[in-house]
Amino acid sequence: MHAFVVAAISLLAGSAAASPRRFRCMRDSDAQQVATNFGNLIAAYTDALADAALSPNIKDYSESVNSLINTCPEPGAATVSLLAPTFDGLDAFKAGQGSQPAINFQQLNMWHSCDTVTLRWETTNAANITNPKPVVGIVALETCPAPAGSEYPYLIDTIYSEFDAAAWVQDLQAQGVCPTSCEKQRKLRH
Repeated sequence: MHAFVVAAISLLAGSAAASPRRFRCMRDSDAQQVATNFGNLIAAYTDALADAALSPNIKDYSESVNSLINTCPEPGAATVSLLAPTFDGLDAFKAGQGSQPAINFQQLNMWHSCDTVTLRWETTNAANITNPKPVVGIVALETCPAPAGSEYPYLIDTIYSEFDAAAWVQDLQAQGVCPTSCEKQRKLRH
């Protein structure tokens, strides 16, 4: 019986050692790398970083972004359900985020569990105007272990992001990118 217990423990230890990422929690340095990657995707987007830092099945949920899309649409853009994924898959993320202007992204706080990184962040240039309103947000980044040979040990798999969309819209309205409520009402009357 004693030999069976020793053999079983050895087998379990051996299988855990064969795939160490699968059975351990994310370290502080891993979590900070995930946070840095997310910030860089917002502040200095590249397709190469998206390919290296995001899961191919990435889902991004943000009622704030969906509100911006609906409030200040790009020409020809369809409205988006507030609770629908903002981006569903890597190609959709790359097309959407890759078309956005860069903003500054300051990490204010970071917390993490074994597989999720939560950030509190701020940007002060959501629009190209003098004295823009600061926009503060919270994002939870669910991760998955990256395949062997990947640049980073964890990939962002699901994004849940919310921020002060009203301040962002006001900045875009001040820049003349988004119509104000009065302009929208005038267009409806004519």
